[in-house]
Amino acid sequence: ALRRYGIFQAWDVEELAEVGKRENACPYYASVEMAKSADIVFAPYNYILDPFIAAQRELALSDNVVIFDEGHNIEDVCRSSVGYEATQFQLGNAISNLEDVIEKDRKVPFVQ
Repeated sequence: ALRRYGIFQAWDVEELAEVGKRENACPYYASVEMAKSADIVFAPYNYILDPFIAAQRELALSDNVVIFDEGHNIEDVCRSSVGYEATQFQLGNAISNLEDVIEKDRKVPFVQ
């Protein structure tokens, strides 16, 4: 559907969303497909630096130039991508769930 609207032009999020509504198509998946053949792709840091997101996006970085705008923020982005924060309530739920699993496991007869 984007071919009718000039697939080779630069798109911003609002334009993709508008065409997606009009064509009943997903702008996210359209952008993923367009990025595969684009000469220039703008993306948030985490699309490249977070290993999980980068693997999902399948960005081919070898033999390409990567430019980070606002590079002084990269350290914080990297730190947050490998860190995890949990509330006391979340930890309590996790412990309770693990105790339930252990209790159920004790009730299952061991078969050799």
